[in-house]
Amino acid sequence: MNVVVTSDRQLKLPLDQILGSFRTFGRLGPLYQILDVAGPQTGPDVIVRVRVVESGEELEYALAAALDDPLAP
Repeated sequence: MNVVVTSDRQLKLPLDQILGSFRTFGRLGPLYQILDVAGPQTGPDVIVRVRVVESGEELEYALAAALDDPLAP
């Protein structure tokens, strides 16, 4: 299954390339893992569920924002 993100750009990504990835909120923010898709799977408002590693907290986060966050080293 693919997730399609549209805004000022259009991305078509296989879901398995996104799920499970670790990223940080901005360059210096906390580490989080993308768990699954929580909202619509197409369009500009795709929402993913993420887990903040440090606290274990689970949040809903815009996929477009997550894709702008750096991958964790």
